[in-house]
Amino acid sequence: MHPGYVPYCLLQEEKFMSVLTMVKMTAFPKKRTELLQTLATLKNSTCQADSGCVEYRFYQEGENENNLILILEWQTQEKLAAYQNSDQYKILMGAISLLCESSEISIGAVPIETRHRYALPLS
Repeated sequence: MHPGYVPYCLLQEEKFMSVLTMVKMTAFPKKRTELLQTLATLKNSTCQADSGCVEYRFYQEGENENNLILILEWQTQEKLAAYQNSDQYKILMGAISLLCESSEISIGAVPIETRHRYALPLS
């Protein structure tokens, strides 16, 4: 977890700006390109104007090019819940189950002072 990450149970605190979903995944080596293409394609449909999606970014984690992090930031807990019932979420979960060796999903909140300090861009 990054230093600005707050557990999901504390989301009711008023000092938090937004809800953060972090998906850590390890792609099968031969499926990495397909996973990256899927993540890129889902970005536009996930972050439509009324979706409540503030940020949608994915990164390589560390030196292993198959370790990826997807970060989705939401305006509210309700917007995240709506996303979790959407076709885009089902497609994402299906892609992860088919293209990844492992994955871990964390949900929390981002305090105003640490927003956008949680990862380095995929190069």
